[in-house]
Amino acid sequence: MKKSLLTLSLVVAVLVSGCGTMNAFQSSAEYQRTDYAKDLKSDIDHQIRAELKKEVPVGSTMQTYSANIWARYWMKRIAE
Repeated sequence: MKKSLLTLSLVVAVLVSGCGTMNAFQSSAEYQRTDYAKDLKSDIDHQIRAELKKEVPVGSTMQTYSANIWARYWMKRIAE
Protein backbone atom coordinates (compact mmCIF):
# COMPACT_ATOMS: atom_id res chain seq x y z
CA MET A 1 0.00 0.00 0.00
CA LYS A 2 2.80 2.41 0.93
CA LYS A 3 4.72 1.53 -2.22
CA SER A 4 1.70 2.12 -4.49
CA LEU A 5 1.00 5.47 -2.80
CA LEU A 6 4.62 6.49 -3.32
CA THR A 7 4.46 5.39 -6.96
CA LEU A 8 1.23 7.34 -7.50
CA SER A 9 2.77 10.44 -5.93
CA LEU A 10 5.80 10.11 -8.19
CA VAL A 11 3.64 9.73 -11.31
CA VAL A 12 1.58 12.80 -10.41
CA ALA A 13 4.75 14.82 -9.75
CA VAL A 14 6.21 13.83 -13.13
CA LEU A 15 2.97 14.65 -14.95
CA VAL A 16 2.64 18.07 -13.32
CA SER A 17 6.28 18.96 -13.90
CA GLY A 18 5.99 17.78 -17.52
CA CYS A 19 3.65 20.67 -18.32
CA GLY A 20 6.71 22.68 -19.28
CA THR A 21 6.21 26.42 -19.56
CA MET A 22 2.43 26.15 -19.64
CA ASN A 23 0.90 26.91 -16.28
CA ALA A 24 -1.01 23.82 -15.14
CA PHE A 25 -3.87 26.04 -13.99
CA GLN A 26 -4.04 28.17 -17.14
CA SER A 27 -6.95 27.54 -19.49
CA SER A 28 -6.31 26.24 -22.99
CA ALA A 29 -7.89 29.34 -24.54
CA GLU A 30 -5.64 31.64 -22.50
CA TYR A 31 -2.56 29.64 -23.47
CA GLN A 32 -3.50 29.75 -27.18
CA ARG A 33 -4.19 33.49 -27.03
CA THR A 34 -0.88 34.35 -25.37
CA ASP A 35 1.03 31.94 -27.62
CA TYR A 36 -0.57 33.50 -30.70
CA ALA A 37 0.31 36.99 -29.45
CA LYS A 38 3.96 35.98 -28.98
CA ASP A 39 4.10 34.52 -32.50
CA LEU A 40 2.45 37.60 -34.00
CA LYS A 41 4.86 39.96 -32.21
CA SER A 42 7.83 37.88 -33.31
CA ASP A 43 6.65 37.93 -36.94
CA ILE A 44 6.07 41.70 -36.90
CA ASP A 45 9.50 42.27 -35.35
CA HIS A 46 11.05 40.12 -38.07
CA GLN A 47 9.28 42.09 -40.81
CA ILE A 48 10.37 45.42 -39.29
CA ARG A 49 14.00 44.26 -39.28
CA ALA A 50 13.62 43.16 -42.93
CA GLU A 51 12.22 46.56 -43.91
CA LEU A 52 15.03 48.38 -42.12
CA LYS A 53 17.55 46.25 -44.05
CA LYS A 54 15.71 47.25 -47.26
CA GLU A 55 14.67 43.68 -47.99
CA VAL A 56 11.32 42.90 -49.57
CA PRO A 57 8.32 41.60 -47.62
CA VAL A 58 7.43 37.92 -47.54
CA GLY A 59 5.65 37.02 -50.76
CA SER A 60 7.31 39.80 -52.78
CA THR A 61 10.56 38.03 -53.62
CA MET A 62 10.25 38.73 -57.35
CA GLN A 63 10.39 42.49 -56.70
CA THR A 64 13.09 44.83 -55.50
CA TYR A 65 12.86 46.97 -52.38
CA SER A 66 10.54 49.96 -52.46
CA ALA A 67 8.74 51.96 -49.79
CA ASN A 68 5.49 51.49 -51.74
CA ILE A 69 5.74 47.70 -51.54
CA TRP A 70 6.20 47.93 -47.78
CA ALA A 71 3.34 50.43 -47.44
CA ARG A 72 1.01 48.01 -49.27
CA TYR A 73 2.30 45.09 -47.17
CA TRP A 74 1.59 46.91 -43.87
CA MET A 75 -1.85 48.05 -45.05
CA LYS A 76 -2.75 44.43 -45.86
CA ARG A 77 -1.37 43.29 -42.48
CA ILE A 78 -3.43 45.88 -40.63
CA ALA A 79 -6.58 44.94 -42.56
CA GLU A 80 -6.23 41.29 -41.47
